[in-house]
Amino acid sequence: IILFKQGQSSNLKKVFSHGEENLYKAISRNWVMIALIVLTILGFYIRFAPAVAPNFFEFDPYYYMRVTEFLVQKGVIPTYDDSAYYPMQEFHRLSPPAMHYMTGSWYLLYQWLLGLPYEKNVFIFVSQVYPALVGAFMVFLSYLLIKEEYGKYAGLAAGALFAVTPQLVKKFAAGVSEQQPFGLFLVLLVLAFYALAINRRSY
Repeated sequence: IILFKQGQSSNLKKVFSHGEENLYKAISRNWVMIALIVLTILGFYIRFAPAVAPNFFEFDPYYYMRVTEFLVQKGVIPTYDDSAYYPMQEFHRLSPPAMHYMTGSWYLLYQWLLGLPYEKNVFIFVSQVYPALVGAFMVFLSYLLIKEEYGKYAGLAAGALFAVTPQLVKKFAAGVSEQQPFGLFLVLLVLAFYALAINRRSY
């Protein structure tokens, strides 16, 4: 939509309408952006590939899924509940992060579009998209941050590191679903946008 509104669609038509020679030139001219797109897709795929079963590799996501389940089934997170530390009551209103509302909305949209009843396994699968998705976005953001100061080749190298660094793959993999991926993503988002705004003197 953004490309279309900027009038970029006419440029794409030119690339694909003048034969193979022009397409080869377009690819050779834009190979860094094509490589970045491939790295971003790869970054998502290797993180989402473990989502073959509705289970988790950490303890906290069980609690996070339960809190999100309250939102999906009841429309509100209860103030107190005994399902976390029975028989003690757990206070849920400390600061419910946006992650619960985001993933819950995804599932409700999926459920509404297909007209399906609530199913816990599907709910967990849908929620596991989130860490892999923000991991893929971090590939792009790291490219933006480094490119602004050191050029597109250094930016591409940074994107490649963010795509395949083992610890980042592990913490952003489907089945982890903790809050750290969202926090790290937001830190990188703020840094990248701040660097762009300062260097370009533009809001």
